[in-house]
Amino acid sequence: QTPLATQKDIDEAVSSARNALEKWRNTPVHTRSSILMKYAETIDEHKEELAHLESLEMGKRINECRDEVNTTANLFRGYAEKAKH
Repeated sequence: QTPLATQKDIDEAVSSARNALEKWRNTPVHTRSSILMKYAETIDEHKEELAHLESLEMGKRINECRDEVNTTANLFRGYAEKAKH
């Protein structure tokens, strides 16, 4: 069963997202780059668990999920590098 969101839930989520965007926008580029790199490292540290969860959720073969997890970590690394330039 899927929980339903109320209008209040939606309004709070939108407000929170706007606040987060403003904070991110004001975050220095080198800090953003470090955060994105940390995301990639965290994905790498938990790649087997993430691949297993994705396989369970999506019904995909584990090797395909491992590839997708690795791709995600690499995307964060790429964005971290682009943020530096």
